[in-house]
Amino acid sequence: MPSRLLLAMSVCVALAGGCAARTTDAGCRTDADCVKATCCHPTACVPKADAPTCDGMACTLDCRPGTLDCGGACVCTDGHCDARLP
Repeated sequence: MPSRLLLAMSVCVALAGGCAARTTDAGCRTDADCVKATCCHPTACVPKADAPTCDGMACTLDCRPGTLDCGGACVCTDGHCDARLP
């Protein structure tokens, strides 16, 4: 397994809110190629290929500062998915 993937997996395990690391080199061409990196209160975006599985997950409905909860968006910038926070 490539060391970069192992590092990304380690970061994912360490984060309480889920994986926010890029784990593929898929990148993006348009904003539509990007999705939220975590199911609840995301602070980052990833390519659709790295989208989290959120089936059956329940999240609070509050707008947390510094997240994509209320008014943020995932955007493609220079081939990388980035979060545009409100």
